[in-house]
This record gives sequence, C-alpha cells and structure tokens, in this order.
Amino acid sequence: MIILVYGLPGTGKSFFAQLLAKKLNAVHLSEDMIRDKLNAKGVNDESTQQQIYNELYKQIMIELRGKHEVIVEGVFIKSIRREMVKNIAVEIDEPIYLIELRADESTVKKRLRKTRRHNNIGFEQYKLMEQEFEPESDHHLVLLTDEEPVEDKVARAIRFIKE
Repeated sequence: MIILVYGLPGTGKSFFAQLLAKKLNAVHLSEDMIRDKLNAKGVNDESTQQQIYNELYKQIMIELRGKHEVIVEGVFIKSIRREMVKNIAVEIDEPIYLIELRADESTVKKRLRKTRRHNNIGFEQYKLMEQEFEPESDHHLVLLTDEEPVEDKVARAIRFIKE
C-alpha cells in the first residue's frame, strides 16, 4: 500500500506523515529526507527537484518490493509527480491513497517562521509555490491541519484508507 501525503510547505505534512507511519507500522519516505541524502538543502531548481523525485520513486519501489507499506510525503506541486507515484502503484498492483494537507495562510506563515530541519522555505516562496500548485483530480482526502488535533486527522486518514 502507498499513502501519498502532499501539500504546500507549512501545512504539517511531515509531522502528520510520521504519526500516520507509526500508527500503521509503515515506512515513511519524504522529499526532505531525500533532499538531505543528496545534499540538496535549499536547492530548488527543476533539475535538482527531478533528481530528488527520481530517488524518491526508486526508494518507494525498494520498500514495496520488501513488502512494506509506504507513506510518501512531499510537496508534489506538479500533478505529473503525483501521477508517477500512482503509476508505481498500478505497475506493482498496490492500492494507493492520496491525502492532501492544507492550512490557513496565517498558520502557514507562523510555521514557516520557525527554523526547520530539512527545508527553510520562506513565505514568499510559499506564495510562489501556491500559484504553481496543480490540483488533484483523483479521489483524495483533504485535511485542514489547523482545525483539529493531529490525532483526529490521523484517525480520519485511517478511516479513509479502510473505506
């Protein structure tokens, strides 16, 4: 099983994905972890982004072949990058669930002011990414991360997966 957790920076993806992975005993793979592995922190050009996603897709395949359930977490602004993960699921006959995280702009602004371990995106970059974000057309769960406790969101995600 693949669970793709995606959304703009500052929406709480990493924290949510870590808790969900723990609850489901799944492997958590993130765009930020791969960015660190490739020593690409702060580098956001298209070539580096593609390199990060290619490595992420490779890691997904490795974990799924090892019979692990996988939670993949990242921004995934471009729908084509989400499509790649969906294609992996189809190729190896695994179910896939899409969960988009969103937050109110004031919440995002506060979160982005904090020093972050993997990525230090500012609010101006967030606004540019927001303009480039391509909406998802397939069935997916949308969670508003500033409206309820994270434990409740994890429970909602698990119900969504079991539907």
